[in-house]
Amino acid sequence: MVDITLATREKSKLRIALAGVSGGGKTLGALLLAAGLTGGDFSKVCLIDTEHRRGLLYANRSDLGIGQFYHIELKAPYSPDHYKEAVDAAVKTVGPEGVVIVDSLSHAWSNAGGVLEIKAGIAAQPGKNSYGTRQAAFRTTLSTICCRSTATPSAPCGSSRTMCSPRTTAASRCRRARSP
Repeated sequence: MVDITLATREKSKLRIALAGVSGGGKTLGALLLAAGLTGGDFSKVCLIDTEHRRGLLYANRSDLGIGQFYHIELKAPYSPDHYKEAVDAAVKTVGPEGVVIVDSLSHAWSNAGGVLEIKAGIAAQPGKNSYGTRQAAFRTTLSTICCRSTATPSAPCGSSRTMCSPRTTAASRCRRARSP
């Protein structure tokens, strides 16, 4: 049997991903979004930083409207479990009305402990180097990443993730925009 009910609006937390080239303003944009979501209360913002502490460049920048926020420096390995541990700590710190920024999720793909390394470990197991097995290794790896490292969608607070897009993509868009 199918239940049919009248739709009513429910409260939902924002989940957003910002993608762009290096230096394109993803971190600042995420912090400004957090300011809007928390009413400017940066004690409710935690930035998980994989970018060698670059997020700290924005701390207490009154000229940009950025206050003092919580900061977690996330170092290798960039495994799903390591990301989840950081997200859990951030959520505990900022609470359900806060915002957690993961800057950047790109490391979860190609850096130490990331998707490609996990996939290579699975594919290197005896009897697992066929095309089908390599595809299965990617499926296993990606499901692990989706369930663990991107724990922010299930977090009880707002969340923002940044990802660096390839420069060649941005450069080709710029060339197309300038072409007659």
